[in-house]
Order: sequence, then C-alpha cells, then structure tokens
Amino acid sequence: MVAKNKNGKKPEVCLIKTRRQKFWGVVALGLLFICGVMVGLGFNVRQDSVSIKHGLINPSVSVVELLNGVVGLSVSQTVDVAVEDGVKISDVKVSEDVAGMKIRTTCTGFEAGKDCEIIFDYSPKEEQGKKEVFVDIVGEKDGRVYKERIVLAYSATKDDTCVVIEEMFLGRLVPEYAEDYRAHEYNIKIYQTLIEHGCPENIEKYNMMIAREQEILSAFKLNKTTCGEIENLLQEQMPNADGFAENRIMRAKIYANLAERGCAENSDMYVKLAQKELEIARALKDDEFNRNDTIEVVETYKRLDMQAAAE
Repeated sequence: MVAKNKNGKKPEVCLIKTRRQKFWGVVALGLLFICGVMVGLGFNVRQDSVSIKHGLINPSVSVVELLNGVVGLSVSQTVDVAVEDGVKISDVKVSEDVAGMKIRTTCTGFEAGKDCEIIFDYSPKEEQGKKEVFVDIVGEKDGRVYKERIVLAYSATKDDTCVVIEEMFLGRLVPEYAEDYRAHEYNIKIYQTLIEHGCPENIEKYNMMIAREQEILSAFKLNKTTCGEIENLLQEQMPNADGFAENRIMRAKIYANLAERGCAENSDMYVKLAQKELEIARALKDDEFNRNDTIEVVETYKRLDMQAAAE
C-alpha cells in the first residue's frame, strides 16, 4: 500500500537505479547495438571467401566501349582473358540485361592453360543514351571465389547516313601493324560492313583493304600453324606439377622454351609460368641445390631476362 499525504493525494513514486543497474543497462544496450549491426550486414561468412581484383583473372581491357552504335547494324568486340594456374572460371555475368546485347564466351568452365575469350555483340533496336553496366568474371580456386570486374559502356543512334556509318566503323579499325591475327580478322569484318552500309563511292577502296588484310592474315596463319605445333609438342613433354624440385625446374625450362619459340601472343604468359615454377622449385629445396640444379635454375633465369634473380 502507498500511504496518502496530508492533502489526501497519493505521493509520486520515483525509481532510483543503483550504479550496478546502470552499468549492466549500458552493457545490454551495447550488445543490442552490435547484434543490430551484424544483422544489418547479413553476418554472412561467405563474404570472406570472395576476393575482387586478386590478379588471378586478367582481362585484356578494363572497359569495353560499344558507343555510337547504329540502330539496325551490329558491332562486336572481343576481350581476351588470361587465367592463372588452378583457377576455374565458373561464370561470366552482367549486372543487368542490355537490350540488343549478346555476350558469348569460351571462359565458362575454363581452366588455366591459354587465354579464353568474351565476345560482346551489340545490335541496337532503338536509340540509347550512353549507359554503363558491370561484367563480372567469376572464378574459383582452392575453395575460394575470385572476381574480376570490367565495365561495359554502350550507346546507339538512329542516324544511319553512310558518312556517319563510315566514321563510326573506321574509328574501330585495328592498326595494320597489330601482331594479333584476330585483329586482322576483325578488320576484314569491318570492311565488309562498310561495303554493305557505307558510301557507294568507297566500295572499291574497301575491297582493296580487305585484300590487304587477307595477305597479312595469311602470313599470320602460316606462322600461327608453326608456333602452335611447337607449343603442342613442348607441352606434351611437360612433367607433372608435383612436389619434386627437379620436375618444377624442368617445367620452368619448357615454359622458357615456349616463351622463345611458341606463339608470340602467349610469350608473356609463359614467362610468368616459368618464373612461378622456379620459385616453387627454390621453395621446395630451400635454395639448397646441387651443382646441376643450380646451373639449370640460373640458365633458365637468364633465358627469361631475369638477371637479378640469376645473380
């Protein structure tokens, strides 16, 4: 019971908290705040297994530009993707659908060994202001997920005069001195499009340019056949990637040979692979090689133009 005061009214009741009650109240509020943050972030352990731009997936460009497309015409661009050993590409996905855009790839399910490709085909059906979306190349290695992101920029116009079409496509030609045979195949497709949709008075000129590109392409394909055969033969000699330093040294020597005598567009990749094999070999023996192993490692470093490592 609560006694009445002299005025006949019940007195006001005040709760007085002790210091201990205040302390545990603050602790409880702190725990509630932390739990709220964890819930807000999803508390998703899976996020820790995803790494972006880790250097294991290497597209040839960071931005794909398919700008000033013409409604009713098609244009395409190819992106080469180099993949480090042990990485398997599981998906190539776009952040949102793009009208008139078709993406083809040889990368899905692809494992390291040579470059794979992502091909962007754009056939706009209506005008489109400049817009950008993301393309994620997703790979897996040792239970971890790695992701490399490139930007896809595109736009389209209805202006289809022959002069505009010529300006657009001529600006996409690859220089004649390009060392990749695929670049010259691309140029031929552009000239064929110009013959069909460009200005009639320039058709003869474009036919002459196609003939020129075909000559360059023939020379490339002849060389490609030879270097490709060399690569196949050398790769057949590759020992297993096991825990023996001697096998790792042999793999490095073969990669160095491939860098020198294989196809030119693969040279940089083979140099990196040879360097990696030598690092593994040195780690396995902790730099304690016999005389023959030492000579092999040093000579391989010299072939790779890595003088500092050879010293």
